[in-house]
Amino acid sequence: MSSEDRIALEGRVVEQLQERLFRAELANGHRVLVHPTRATRSLAVHVRIGSRVRLELSPFDMSTARMVAMIEGEPNRACDARAASAAASNE
Repeated sequence: MSSEDRIALEGRVVEQLQERLFRAELANGHRVLVHPTRATRSLAVHVRIGSRVRLELSPFDMSTARMVAMIEGEPNRACDARAASAAASNE
C-alpha cells in the first residue's frame, strides 16, 4: 500500500487499553483502535486520555489506525494539575 492510499485524520484519545494500545474518537464520532508506529513508540508513553493525535487509516480496515504524531498546542489537563501542585508545594 502506498502512502497515497492512507487516510490521514486527527483524533482524541478516549481510552487506554494497554501500554501501547489506545482507543481514539474521530471528529465524526467514529471510534478506532490506535497503535503507535515504530517511530512514535517513544511518544506513546506521553499519550493520555484527551490527547490529540494524528492518525493514518487504511482504506481496507477502518477500525484500526496508526498513530503518526501527537498534536501540540492544547495542554493536557493532567499535566497542568501536576505542574500547579508542584509549584504550590515549592512556594
